Amino acid sequence: MFSRILGTLTFRRAKYLEIAKDRTATGQAIILVVISAVLFSLIEIIVFAGEWVGAGRANIVRAIGWGAVSFVSSFASWILTAVLLVLIAGLFKGKTTVGEMLRVTGFVEIFAILAYVCALVVAISGLVSAGEVVFFVIAFLALGGYIVGVSETTGITVGKALTTAFIADIAGFFVTVFITDLILGVLKMPAP
Repeated sequence: MFSRILGTLTFRRAKYLEIAKDRTATGQAIILVVISAVLFSLIEIIVFAGEWVGAGRANIVRAIGWGAVSFVSSFASWILTAVLLVLIAGLFKGKTTVGEMLRVTGFVEIFAILAYVCALVVAISGLVSAGEVVFFVIAFLALGGYIVGVSETTGITVGKALTTAFIADIAGFFVTVFITDLILGVLKMPAP
C-alpha cells in the first residue's frame, strides 16, 4: 500500500494504472477515503463547535452531528465523483469502470489527507496564512492526481482528462452540497 501511496504522490503513471486494474486495491482505497472522511469530520467538529461556543450556543452534540453528516457526504462524494468521471470520460471515448475510478480516486485522497492534517495543524497552531498556502498547493496537486489517474485509467489525453476531472469535480461538488442539505433537512438540523 505504501508504494502505491508514494506512486500516487509522485504522479507515477504506472502506479495509477496498477491501482486501477488491481481489484484488491479497492479495500486500500476505502481505507484512505475513510481516513480522509474522518479527518474532514474532525475539522468540521472543531470549527463548528468553536463557532457555536463563540456565539453563546455551546452545542457539542450539534457539532458532532455536523461532523457525521460531513463523513457521509465525503463518502457519497467519492462514489459520485467516480461515477461522473466514468460517464464524462466515456463522452471522450475513454474506457474504464466505476470500480477502477473508485480505486484511483480513493488513492488520490492521500492529497486530501495531507491537506486535512495541515488544516488541523493550522487550527491548533494558528498559522493561518502559511496553512492556506499549503492547503492550496495540496489541492492543486490533488487535481494533478485526478488528471493523471483519469488519463492513465481511461486512455484519454491529458487535456481531455483535465476537462473530465474539472467537470466531474464541479458537478460532484454541487450534488454533494445537495446531498448534505437533504440530510440536514431530514434530520431537521440547521447548517452552521
